[in-house]
Amino acid sequence: MKKLILLVFTFSFLAANAHIEPPKTKKEKANAEANYARAKAACIKESILYSISSENKETKVIHAFFDEEGREKTLMLYDKMGELSSIVAQTYDKHGNLVLDADRTPKGIMQEMNILHYDDDGLIWNIISYDSAWNISGSLSYEMMPETNEVYLTKNNDMHALQYTITYHYNKGLDEGDCSGIVQTDADGKLMIRVENLFDDNGQRSRKIVYGNDGSLNFTYHYTYNESGDFSEIRKIGSDGNLQRTDVYKYNDKGFVNAVKVLDAEGKVIANRRYDYVFRD
Repeated sequence: MKKLILLVFTFSFLAANAHIEPPKTKKEKANAEANYARAKAACIKESILYSISSENKETKVIHAFFDEEGREKTLMLYDKMGELSSIVAQTYDKHGNLVLDADRTPKGIMQEMNILHYDDDGLIWNIISYDSAWNISGSLSYEMMPETNEVYLTKNNDMHALQYTITYHYNKGLDEGDCSGIVQTDADGKLMIRVENLFDDNGQRSRKIVYGNDGSLNFTYHYTYNESGDFSEIRKIGSDGNLQRTDVYKYNDKGFVNAVKVLDAEGKVIANRRYDYVFRD
């Protein structure tokens, strides 16, 4: 389950994530549908992510193809040398839910397949992963707990044994709330990581505070936004209060991200990404 694993740290729409994180709540479902509608309205057909080296050499990272509903249907993933390494096919049901995510080699040999199941509201409740030999390699199960405003995730390995759990806490209930806290524990119940999200008066996340397995502060992300409500900058601050890095986002005239630069504490560019788009006529 290396691809569709639920990551604690995610990026913005079309920013850097090759796979979709399925919605756990009605608000997350609505946000996902809004992103699809946005891509559909813009008639996006393809998006291409490039990494730019310090010598100004561009290397393709991800080439995504969209269906007419604005959903990613095929992803071509490239290695550090710019060689095609994997092709991901994504299939949706009649309700627009992602139900199949299959990774294959450039020669068509299956590497991994994820089958996703949803409840009647289109919220994820189970993901089963298969390896290249069609054996179950792991599973994710989700339990809604409205009495505590939480979603409880359990990750089992290929032997059906518990690997870890993640608890997502929402600040205003599971229907309308935002994820205000995440706690991941191992199979023995020991803390692995804890995340606290803070939001401004506009409901936008202003900070993400990350704590380690000993409960101490690791680092904090500070977010700023442009007038459209998209990321402008993300600053990573260490536990000592010093700046570690800054991610700077730029957008095209249609409002989609077309460049991301990562700067170190001294302002030196340490990563540079560029995005191209192909639009339908």
